[in-house]
Amino acid sequence: MQIDTKMKHYVGLLILLLSLSSQAIADPAKWDGFRGMKWGTHIKDFNDINLVLVENGNEYKGYRRPNDKLSIGDANLKEIIYTFYKDRFYGFKIEAQGQDNFRFLKNAVFDYYGDGRPTAKSHTSWLWTPELENSRNVRMLLSYDVSKEITKWSMGYAPILKQMYDEKSKKPK
Repeated sequence: MQIDTKMKHYVGLLILLLSLSSQAIADPAKWDGFRGMKWGTHIKDFNDINLVLVENGNEYKGYRRPNDKLSIGDANLKEIIYTFYKDRFYGFKIEAQGQDNFRFLKNAVFDYYGDGRPTAKSHTSWLWTPELENSRNVRMLLSYDVSKEITKWSMGYAPILKQMYDEKSKKPK
């Protein structure tokens, strides 16, 4: 009887370890970029020469891919903007319209990236940071504006975000 109990314990532990490792193996690069674009890659190293400049900020440039699939899971997206600092890819901004698209996008993000930390009591905003075990070098925010029915999802590569902040704080005012 003692052996059966120990054996059940070991089998349970083995199943748990296998399920955790299969999740990690499923997509080990999910935090290393977005849609085939790896964080920190120089813009001239992308195969997609069709990037269209749509935002030219002081610290960054935003590009759209004309042939981009404007959906994630069951969510239909309004736009995806890929952001670059000093011509290196560091993030994206996504918008979706409507309550259904919010729900679909939230489900897809949580299924793929795990649960974020709620930032508001209304449960309409979640944050993933490098301090959380699951997000490595990435900051991510998913939020929903109930009154405008607009979902915003952004992700940024923390080392480049830090560089941007450091360089901006050193500029004379």
